[in-house]
Amino acid sequence: MRPGLGGLELDCRSLPDPDQSHRLLVCTAVPGRESHDELQLLTVVGASR
Repeated sequence: MRPGLGGLELDCRSLPDPDQSHRLLVCTAVPGRESHDELQLLTVVGASR
């Protein structure tokens, strides 16, 4: 949890590389949902720090 935002509801997928030595974790929020708006806010807050 982040101060001022609360929890985020994310859809996460783990994608392996062809050699199986690494995995890429991709997390997204559904547009129009509160979590999506909060992630958009984090892009602004994170850039201003």
